[in-house]
Amino acid sequence: MKKIAILMYYMNCGGVEIALINLLKRIPPEKFHIDLYLLEKKGEFLERIPEYVNVIEIKTTPLEKQMVEERGVRPILKKSLRMSPKVFIEALWLSAKYVVFRRMKMEYYDYKAVFGQKKSLGIYDQVWDFHGYNTLTTYLAANLFAASSKSFWIHCEEVSKEAALYPKTMQRFDQIFAVSSTCATIYNQYYDAVKAKVFYNFIDKERILQHTKVAVVLEKENQVLTLVTVGRLSPPKGYDTALLVANQLRAHGVNFKWYFVGGGEDEAMLKEQCTALHLDKYIVFVGFTSNPYAYMQICDIYVQPSRFEGYAVTLMEAIVLKKVIVTTDVSGSEEAVFNGYNGLIVHHDVDELVQAIVSIWKTPNRLKKMQANANQKELSQSKSEEILNELLYSHKK
Repeated sequence: MKKIAILMYYMNCGGVEIALINLLKRIPPEKFHIDLYLLEKKGEFLERIPEYVNVIEIKTTPLEKQMVEERGVRPILKKSLRMSPKVFIEALWLSAKYVVFRRMKMEYYDYKAVFGQKKSLGIYDQVWDFHGYNTLTTYLAANLFAASSKSFWIHCEEVSKEAALYPKTMQRFDQIFAVSSTCATIYNQYYDAVKAKVFYNFIDKERILQHTKVAVVLEKENQVLTLVTVGRLSPPKGYDTALLVANQLRAHGVNFKWYFVGGGEDEAMLKEQCTALHLDKYIVFVGFTSNPYAYMQICDIYVQPSRFEGYAVTLMEAIVLKKVIVTTDVSGSEEAVFNGYNGLIVHHDVDELVQAIVSIWKTPNRLKKMQANANQKELSQSKSEEILNELLYSHKK
């Protein structure tokens, strides 16, 4: 039986985590032993990991964990002053290595200060840095595992641009997979020692459709435009922009209800902004839910106001649910929306988002046509299935 090691940080509520869960479900457990390495066993999606996957927590001391999360020495030195002499000595030792490796201009000098003297984490047939993002998982996959094949995933345009900063590390990966054509193109422009291939994230279509039948969370109101956005309440997702869009929609005389589905670090700030703009009547903060599809299924337009994405899983889910989409021109949008056919792609700009939504809603025939087109659009995953099979079965034991 072949052994695969997969690296992630946590299993928080996010598109990368959903993509991983959907990918794991496609690996036959009778043929592969899967170890999933996490910096810490936590996150809303931890319980959704298939039971045949062995979850391993990477061992670190509290100071080491803080250092790899914050990527600096000042926080751990400050913390160690309030701790025991033993902890203070550990902080000094970590800091000394950090400074030395940084002056030597080593790649990932901060991670090397923590893991540079640790033993190998294991021997595998394949190692996958699925989290990517040129962070801890990348360093560990490249340096602390022995494997006949190593793979790196790109989920974001910024990762593509940063790859050239770590040439020695990237050379240790045999396959580079980008979750959208945009990510792959950018990566290959900056670093082409190993060409990136497009590997679209898998979507669990059956699960999505089943969840829409579980419960009807609300009834649509007549003559009220229903908008839905799903995602973590964090800066990349552009919820602050969505509030400004909502403010202008009201000024345009649009009667609407917009559901923000998700939790996150910006929740309190966004609620304050919503109240300050007198939008509480129009905006509903749903919070985290394991069934966002119950909300997505009732919307007239699914809106993705993100600043950047790698491959917005929610856009693909909106396709499965046959929704008209308005999205910013983030990576992956071109795979989800045929501009003017089943939705509109605009820049991350308040006025453009407003104009897109208003132009669809106030032109009933256009909305009806786009809805008909959305009903015809199918999400194909055959290419990703071919690449996964090649990845799993093309390497010798």
